Amino acid sequence: MQNGSSHDDEFNLAVLYRSTYSQLQTLILVCVFVLIVVWSALVNCVVIWAVYKKKQLHTITNYFISSLAVADLMVAVTIMPFAVALFITEEWMLGALCCTLWTSGDILCCTASILLLTAIALDRLTTG
Repeated sequence: MQNGSSHDDEFNLAVLYRSTYSQLQTLILVCVFVLIVVWSALVNCVVIWAVYKKKQLHTITNYFISSLAVADLMVAVTIMPFAVALFITEEWMLGALCCTLWTSGDILCCTASILLLTAIALDRLTTG
């Protein structure tokens, strides 16, 4: 044990795993959450790319859908990773400013998604 490094490593692991989940459950949850975040980002990128590339998809409804994909991509990239960390550790470790920015971004992106879903519904109601 050099300079107490072994004790420090054990303490850091204890902070990570003091949640109600075992280490195996935590590992499984992290893997599932990472897959969800990556899948969400990839799928939304595909939607944006498809609407951008295909002329036949250049319609008002598809622009709304593309905007929704952008909002959801922002959630997947900027909000979900921190939510996963918070869920696993059960403690916010990034300070008050980051917490405020994360919460504000979460509200902003989710409100944008909700409003875009409303716009899509109204567009379909009036055009179809």
